[in-house]
Amino acid sequence: MQGIGFGDLGLEQAGAVARAALICISMLGWVATAAHGDRGRDAPAEAVAAGGVPHPWTPLVVGERSVSCWNRVYEFADGLFPARVESGGADLLAGPMRLAVKVDPRPQPTWSGTDQAWSAASFTVERSAPDVVEFTTRSTSEALTAACRWRFEFDGFSLCELTVNPKAPSEIVRRIDLVLPMQPRFARLYHHNPIKPIAQWDLENDPFNSGGVPAEGLFLPFVNTLWLGDEQRGLQWFAESDEGLAPLGHFVSLDRERRLTLNLTGTRRITGTRPFRFVFGLMAGPVKPMLPTDAVRWAWQIIGDESLKPDCPDPRPRLEASAAAGINSSFAVNITELVQRGRRDREFGRAWKRLNRAAKAAGITLQACISWSTMDPEHRGTPEGITRDWLMQPELGMDLEEGLLYYPCVGGDFREWFLRSAEEAFRDFDLRGVYLDGPGIAVLCSNRAHGCGYEDGRGIHQTLPILAARDLMKRLYLISRAGPEPGLIVAHMSGFVQLPSLSFADATLGTEHIAGWYPDQHPRYTLAGFRAEVRGHQHGIPSLWLYKNKDRPTLYAALSLLHDLVPTTFDGTTAAFTEAYRSFGASDARWMGYWEPMWPVGTSDPRLKAGSYLKPGVGALTTVANLTQEEVRAELTFDRALLNLKAPRVLEVVDSRETHIEGSALRLGPGGWVLVRVGEGPE
Repeated sequence: MQGIGFGDLGLEQAGAVARAALICISMLGWVATAAHGDRGRDAPAEAVAAGGVPHPWTPLVVGERSVSCWNRVYEFADGLFPARVESGGADLLAGPMRLAVKVDPRPQPTWSGTDQAWSAASFTVERSAPDVVEFTTRSTSEALTAACRWRFEFDGFSLCELTVNPKAPSEIVRRIDLVLPMQPRFARLYHHNPIKPIAQWDLENDPFNSGGVPAEGLFLPFVNTLWLGDEQRGLQWFAESDEGLAPLGHFVSLDRERRLTLNLTGTRRITGTRPFRFVFGLMAGPVKPMLPTDAVRWAWQIIGDESLKPDCPDPRPRLEASAAAGINSSFAVNITELVQRGRRDREFGRAWKRLNRAAKAAGITLQACISWSTMDPEHRGTPEGITRDWLMQPELGMDLEEGLLYYPCVGGDFREWFLRSAEEAFRDFDLRGVYLDGPGIAVLCSNRAHGCGYEDGRGIHQTLPILAARDLMKRLYLISRAGPEPGLIVAHMSGFVQLPSLSFADATLGTEHIAGWYPDQHPRYTLAGFRAEVRGHQHGIPSLWLYKNKDRPTLYAALSLLHDLVPTTFDGTTAAFTEAYRSFGASDARWMGYWEPMWPVGTSDPRLKAGSYLKPGVGALTTVANLTQEEVRAELTFDRALLNLKAPRVLEVVDSRETHIEGSALRLGPGGWVLVRVGEGPE
């Protein structure tokens, strides 16, 4: 498969993957499966704003040669591809994205070929609605014609089908490249989909898939996603499949000038009946307005299904204790058990509703979890009707006490079963949220039974069902917003930043794949990689560190606070941070991280790092942390100009661990941190 088309574009030859994925994109932007008709048979109208798009997004606006969505503009000028991609008013590109093709000259062929100069492209809009826009750009060169069929959706998602045809009956093409000149300041950090399948990824020895872009550049084989950006914004390229590609060496080449070249193919003959065709997507971030840092304070299963038994203790004290610790969301039960057992056991259903009401009274959103599954029909957590056609291939199993758990693929029938179950749970069991332990993202899969993978002379190859994952998350988002109160969607994405689907998550969980490691204390996992993968602000999606290493809670909290993430612990840190964040009014403040060139509050020792919520003229709420493995002594420093204060000083020590502070003098142990409020002191 060479990608997904938009209509009758020869999909009968493209195979099951193309047909299945076409279903996911061929309907309106916010309901995308044939089973739900044009606007969705049961599409929850309450979830859609008056402008025809879900909250918090805004309707698409089509200009003369541009498409705008919330906070972003894709300007095409006279090319096939965007000449500018603006995010928050800043252009991510240093020059127009372009198609570079070398063709053999006539009558004398050459090994290198000659560059094709393209005419000004046409820009023809075929469909314009608040939630989806479709248009075509076309251009010609001396030997070729090129067309791009584009689809934009309300959250900034775009999909492009590129087709290159010869003018003559055939041409020998020596090279086809997509070239994206990036602004160097917006190509400091990178993240890409893991090169190896998850079952083969050796975390101890394989290179990590996020980090700071090296000075000499970044060079990779084919990857299904590539994000480049900084701590505030970025651009993700993605493709489900590499079918039909034949790169000459590296697929990804990001040079010293931060010019990104994606080499689609080397030498090949193209004809009118066998043109070059490839489908890819672009998505700039942030994808939506960022929630306040303290909005989602999620913790791992604070109460379980034991609280649903007839003789269980009163759950209220446990829920109230979690709320007092600052936690406001968690999960308690598997959605499979909730729906399937709730249908046949009325007492179970009533017990769940009692627990849910108790959680709501305590200020906690209680979710249901969807995760890996057994194949045992007798197991209470096994979906009805599951077969091996649902599973990811190669099969990924996890042997636990309850049996062998398998990873389902979002590209198969699992997706429809889950969405039906979620709709039933929200409607009939007053569910208030879902925790997705995997299904919020796509994972490489070659299960041909449900449409993933492709086959050629070399065998069966994996594809990444990005569009199916997006379809699942988009429809789940609408289901969760259909009631009087919006539901909470938390997606586990460790190692997989996929904006097309995670755009619909209220928060993401990362770092389980590096559980027990800490940035800069592992030879291959850096703070830059942590910022690219976990911080979340550049994507517009709140991120939480999935904390499991309970022997180093101080370092966990330090890293969270340093990156404008809320730490969720039960030692008082969450509650203290939340109270200070709100009393300072930090949601309206500017965050300034240790990676910036200037800091309102810093230290005299560069081994310590500081991050601040800054309100000029008022002060700063600052975390200072020691990420080294030795004690550090230092003095706090204040930038009076940034603070706009005459005599700044520490007004309050909000919370600290492994730290002694007296005035502006600090002594921090390994992993130690302190959260202080800085304001105007005496003259």
